Amino acid sequence: MWIDRNFLYWLCKIHCFFLSGGHIYGQSWPAGGRAAGMANAALCNVDIYAAFNNPGALGFLKRSAIGLWYDNRFLLPDLSSAGISTAYASRSLGVFNLAFSRFGGRLFNRNKASFCYARSFSPYVSAAMQFHYHYVAFADMYGHAHGFSADLGIVTKPIHDLMLAFLVNNPIPQRIASFDNERLPTVIRFGLSYLWGGKLRSNTEIEKDLDRPFSGRLGLEYLPLKQLQIRGGIGTGPVIAAFGIGLSIGILQLDLASVYHQVLGFSPNAGISVQFGPEVKSKKSKEP
Repeated sequence: MWIDRNFLYWLCKIHCFFLSGGHIYGQSWPAGGRAAGMANAALCNVDIYAAFNNPGALGFLKRSAIGLWYDNRFLLPDLSSAGISTAYASRSLGVFNLAFSRFGGRLFNRNKASFCYARSFSPYVSAAMQFHYHYVAFADMYGHAHGFSADLGIVTKPIHDLMLAFLVNNPIPQRIASFDNERLPTVIRFGLSYLWGGKLRSNTEIEKDLDRPFSGRLGLEYLPLKQLQIRGGIGTGPVIAAFGIGLSIGILQLDLASVYHQVLGFSPNAGISVQFGPEVKSKKSKEP
């Protein structure tokens, strides 16, 4: 039986990806240079990339924004990801977000379009519901699949400099393909963030995919200057190390990072975002 050589090449690479512990439908891989530099310990990060990491944090956005990111997983073009997120922040209505991401290449790709509504109910609590449309294509002759899912995210700031976060992806498992009753995974994540002396932020998280063992992450972000951020982190499931930097120039934010896997190597990640419009948060809001 003749099989396309390119298809076999792709299949070997995807097999390596699965062995590395990545989730083809889940959200355990970082989106955005800031999350990547902190080994994806990003549940409490209040930025435009929260649309991919924890929509519950979007309610604390102070201004409308748009951001783009690109990730070259293990330096393999067919395992690359890209995404765009845009959010409109209103003082009275909350935050509306549209996001799109794509993973893969010509022979296999996974696409996700998302809509999110987030709102801060006080300076201490923000929550969001996010809805996704998934479209997965597996080469020309192998068909495609599509489906819907939803996420629920919450971020709280109970005391000064402390943040707690909760995220559940796909709480009611949705089917993505009829073959073998394949369903999108349900993933639950808890996170804690603390800002030490206004200069060092530590993010700690645990994650449980209902079909996989627990995993954990620790990320650090040091601010030697107001415009400069230095980041690092470690994680399990798979075991990774990460490092990165960020640069703030007015309304512009640039983020560069790389995630290192001990077997499969480096995965560089870059992001750029811009804020626009008036500030919408009240003066009583805590700094995230």
